[in-house]
Amino acid sequence: MASPPPFTTGTVTLVNGSKAIVGTGTGWKINGVRGGLMTVEVAGANTLVLASVDDDTHATAATKWMGPSGTYAYAISMVSADAADTIWASRHWSRVVGQALLAGIVPVASGTLAERDALDPQPANGEWFAHAEPPADLTFYRKVPAGWEGPYGFRGDRGPGGVGSSGLGLPTPGAAGNIPVFSAPNTVVLRAILGTVSHAGGIPTGALMEAGNNANGLYARWANGWQVCIGARVLAQNMQISYLGGFRGQGLHMVQLPASFVDAASYQVAMVSGGPNEGQVFGWVENRANRNAGYFQPMPLAVTSQTEGARYLQFVAAGRWF
Repeated sequence: MASPPPFTTGTVTLVNGSKAIVGTGTGWKINGVRGGLMTVEVAGANTLVLASVDDDTHATAATKWMGPSGTYAYAISMVSADAADTIWASRHWSRVVGQALLAGIVPVASGTLAERDALDPQPANGEWFAHAEPPADLTFYRKVPAGWEGPYGFRGDRGPGGVGSSGLGLPTPGAAGNIPVFSAPNTVVLRAILGTVSHAGGIPTGALMEAGNNANGLYARWANGWQVCIGARVLAQNMQISYLGGFRGQGLHMVQLPASFVDAASYQVAMVSGGPNEGQVFGWVENRANRNAGYFQPMPLAVTSQTEGARYLQFVAAGRWF
């Protein structure tokens, strides 16, 4: 069988030290040129391996042009171009089979986008189509009632539709600080690691973790419903009422938390004293009857102190925000 003739239509413009190839009257794409070896008719030329053919008049070489800049006649070996096409198909489909990335996915057809639209009979919802159009990376589409969903990239480090080297079906990589999660069966979305947490019926819909502060203290909130609040208060107390062998203050203090919990029964508070003018205060008595989701009411407790002064309260509250 005779070898196919080289492709020689038009001319090419090359710049010394550049990989860019610009054609004039070449028509590479429309004539099915996908790669190959290009030789140029000029003294001091080096053979160029076509890394990609972008359109009818633009291509990129695998190595730089080291000959003189100018416009020249050329020839592309179509034998090597066909070999490159075969290698492309073999490399991509062997990854599909060898790595079992298509477990549970059965493509019903492959080819160009135009061939996909012309399929007869039309694939049923949920069936997959493999878009194989060299030299682009292999991509996949899934049939849905509204049309075709995709593309889902085969290689996550190239093109849309993948995260990671085997990210088939995952969303296009977004901004830093996001991770893919299942928002519903067979539906993957990107969620922020840090941000505002939220939920719908107990199902997380926002970020995975939230942290903040305000005049009432600091808080950390997680998407699974747990929350921790910390803070401090300075309370003036007259420690002159006998209580359990010591003394307590005259009144309760309403302390507001930096973030609310579900209700009064959904969290616990640990309180300690410390700081300046603490005297001999060693504990706090809390009035649980008057506590609600956003407040608690402590009362200072002392051993011997009967003096009035600033009492420093530190607290940690932990429980559920939903």
